[in-house]
Amino acid sequence: MKILKLLFCFNVSIFFFSCDQDQNVSPTFESKPVASYDHEVITAWNDVLLKIEKNAEGYRPGPATRTLAYLGLSAYESVVYGMPEYNSFNGYWPGFDMPKFNTNLEYCWPLAINASFEYLLPKFFGKASEADLDLIITTAQNFNERYKETVSIEVYNNSQAWGKQVAESVWNYSKTDPIGHNHYLNPTQSYDWHKLM
Repeated sequence: MKILKLLFCFNVSIFFFSCDQDQNVSPTFESKPVASYDHEVITAWNDVLLKIEKNAEGYRPGPATRTLAYLGLSAYESVVYGMPEYNSFNGYWPGFDMPKFNTNLEYCWPLAINASFEYLLPKFFGKASEADLDLIITTAQNFNERYKETVSIEVYNNSQAWGKQVAESVWNYSKTDPIGHNHYLNPTQSYDWHKLM
């Protein structure tokens, strides 16, 4: 139930919460805004997710949507400071605490998203095949190599570290759900199918 509440609150509150301009931290660096990048990184990772999820035992219907929600939340949180018109959900739900954002550092937002997905996908798909794990590693390496050529080593390291810190925080928050966490291991654990008939 916690994930359903989380999904509902996330979808409804994004419209209201994002309008409150005072809560977002304004970066002091001259980083490119998120909107200046294309959607290639997020689209590629969503394709990876679909390839892994379609054959993942125990992931449909509930665990797959839960995974998608947390991956999306982490991707959003990893780039929200590059979108001045939006706000972080830090502290919005009890126990949802994001790392402190350093406004003095410069970031490459596609690298932050890349680090977020690279960290979270193996966590959410704990029984992923070797081929799926290779796909995750290869996708992450491809984007790391591509963007590493376009930014300084400092920006590269900042972006990697930030994306991973956000992903770790989202993962830790997801583990507080006593029903949803690792539900794919026994997807019918809390259901009595006889009561539904």
